[in-house]
Amino acid sequence: KQWYQRRVRGSIQGEVFSLNNFFCAYIMLRAFYFESAPRENILREAKVSALMCGLSLANQHTSILFIVPFALRVAFKVICVERHSLKDAMVVALYGLGGMLWYLQLPISYFF
Repeated sequence: KQWYQRRVRGSIQGEVFSLNNFFCAYIMLRAFYFESAPRENILREAKVSALMCGLSLANQHTSILFIVPFALRVAFKVICVERHSLKDAMVVALYGLGGMLWYLQLPISYFF
């Protein structure tokens, strides 16, 4: 391989790890905001948190160690504690899937 291909690959790998650290720290911050949010803002905080969790999973899969406990807590609080409907919980889940839309870039870049 050419020297510049090795350089580019090394620089991308470093940015992936630093971005993963950012996302994990931001997810912990969102967890604090979610737990301290008033009742009328619970769904908004859950949607933003789900979107950030999806982006974090699209960046690197090791963030799942933060996301699984947080997602279980969000689901429990939204459905059981706050008594929101299952439809609201599904909308929050769609926000999480929306963050993972970066995976659509893989087949698009392959064919085009």
